[in-house]
Amino acid sequence: MVSREGVAFPWASKPAHIAWGTEGECYRNAYYLATENPDYTYVEGYAFGIIPIVHAWVVDSNGTVVDNTWREDLVESEDRAYLGIPLKLSYVNKVIVRREKFGVLDCWELEWPLMTGEHSLVEAMEELGGVIA
Repeated sequence: MVSREGVAFPWASKPAHIAWGTEGECYRNAYYLATENPDYTYVEGYAFGIIPIVHAWVVDSNGTVVDNTWREDLVESEDRAYLGIPLKLSYVNKVIVRREKFGVLDCWELEWPLMTGEHSLVEAMEELGGVIA
């Protein structure tokens, strides 16, 4: 689903005013960063470095990655790539309340509702720049 519907986002260094989140808690870190900054959009998908990893981050109003989990000293910037699905916080809230933990796409406890079509991907996706990504 991510390879078919996802958006490639450019990486940039984390802005200095954004604090690092807890290592290994990307879904939680990105969720709180998005809820505390209305100009940011929550995204889940894959971050690519040495190997691809399932990951969550936010993007700013220009669609640039703001990643407060994946430390910059772990992977060279030219080796980073992000592919993900921007999600509405209202949808993310609904899922994490039902699931009782952070993360939306790999939601096996609810039998992957976005992947099976139980939940509408179009309704869950956030619009970026006035157009659904």
